[in-house]
Amino acid sequence: MLLIGIIYSCSNEEEPIELDKATMYISNKGVSDTIRLLNYQRVSMSGEAEVHLNDSVFWVRAEQNTVFQDQFEIDGGWFQIVVPYKIPNRIVASVKDNKLAPNDKWSIKVSISNANVFRHIEIKSKESYE
Repeated sequence: MLLIGIIYSCSNEEEPIELDKATMYISNKGVSDTIRLLNYQRVSMSGEAEVHLNDSVFWVRAEQNTVFQDQFEIDGGWFQIVVPYKIPNRIVASVKDNKLAPNDKWSIKVSISNANVFRHIEIKSKESYE
């Protein structure tokens, strides 16, 4: 009986979120990139994104889409991060090409979750790493 309880409790533990990559590199010239979940069918963004732009730090809250309640997005004006409604095992980040100077240095940290499992991802300026 004890063995059955141990096996049952182990099977209820949630696996860590596995991703095809943990960091996206996006150009200041405007483009998008995607991170794909490998072991879960859906993810949400939780809390706030920590945004570093040149010498400033600010936070942008993750919001539920008003039309698609299961879609989460972060809109920072010059960037957007979204979990698409029809593909909830993806995180898509994009930068608007007319909002950044070519020399702007930036990075964004976002927490993602699936039930009680959390993980951080980063989106960084490609120009900072070239």
